[in-house]
Amino acid sequence: MNVFRTQKTPFESILEAGLNYWVRSQCKSIGSLKITIKGLSLGFSNNQISDINLIAKKVNFKNLHFDELDLKAKLIKVKLNLIKKDSNIISITDDFNIEGRLSMSEDNINQVLKSKRWDSFDIWIKSNFFNAQENLYSNIKDNFLIIKAFDGYQNKINIEEKIFSLYAIDGKLVFKETNSCHEKNFPMEESIYINDVYFSKNSINFSIMSKVKP
Repeated sequence: MNVFRTQKTPFESILEAGLNYWVRSQCKSIGSLKITIKGLSLGFSNNQISDINLIAKKVNFKNLHFDELDLKAKLIKVKLNLIKKDSNIISITDDFNIEGRLSMSEDNINQVLKSKRWDSFDIWIKSNFFNAQENLYSNIKDNFLIIKAFDGYQNKINIEEKIFSLYAIDGKLVFKETNSCHEKNFPMEESIYINDVYFSKNSINFSIMSKVKP
């Protein structure tokens, strides 16, 4: 008869609590967060997590908004700080790689378009696809991203609409305007490699790989 251990050890509980705190400290806000540790290698000074899964919802990471993150990492080296009260309970000692899925809704994309921190994205869209209108608004329909550019908020004028398909090539996100076939690579963060882009209902999903630095 096989016996399955379901109860966490005290060390696993401390480690999950420490990772939970560390992940939240990297973000401006997180609605919900679940961390599952599947493999541990314990040492005197350093410990390794060999398999970890992170699922987070309603995430604000540096004013980039995501509906959901579903990420996995195969090897994370950590150190517990159980004595020093003035430091975090856990510290990541080395770079580590993650892979998984990022999901953005229509609202998430519009929050990015309005964010001063990411005004480079707003400027990039306007300069490459529109005629210098002041404002942008997006929605998702039938597996396409639709972006409208216009002047004025109360009475929208000079409205222009573009329909985009999105895909990944060589790790980069590509915007392709369906009517003209004009396309441009969006210069995303170099550490993020995009494997695939796909739509599901009102969301855009990015299959990614990335290196995380502590």
